[in-house]
Amino acid sequence: MTVIPDLQGRGVGSLLLSGAESVFSDVREIRLFTGEHSLANIRLYERNSYVETARTSAGDHELVHFAKTLA
Repeated sequence: MTVIPDLQGRGVGSLLLSGAESVFSDVREIRLFTGEHSLANIRLYERNSYVETARTSAGDHELVHFAKTLA
């Protein structure tokens, strides 16, 4: 999922995350990743109860992996 720059910071990302969580109600866990320099994404995921699970190398930067267990 991506939010275009003009709409970032307006809650669109949070709506997308909660929408994905509700659409996939039979899924027990959601995993996602972002680049280590995408600090706004990292804050968004942490605010929405996603927990960092790993970091992997992707050339000259790292990918930060997150997971959230759903009820």
